[in-house]
Amino acid sequence: MNNVALLIDGRSTAALGGGTFQRIDPMKGSPASKAAAAQSADVKAAVEAAAKAFLGWAAIGPGRRRELLLKAAETCPPINETSLHA
Repeated sequence: MNNVALLIDGRSTAALGGGTFQRIDPMKGSPASKAAAAQSADVKAAVEAAAKAFLGWAAIGPGRRRELLLKAAETCPPINETSLHA
């Protein structure tokens, strides 16, 4: 089973309270992964990190942001029938 962490300030991290929950595969009805269960403190940390990152992101300019987003999209695996049922 896959473990899914929170992504805060560019780092994968467990929830501060250590809680998790199982995500159920609706096709199979069985657990698909175990995910970190964020609480208020996790949300606060994520919002603060996003606000800090936004300043640099906003300063880049739209053309460069587009280039970066397209480059990021190229690294994502394509969605196909196999990946939908993995």
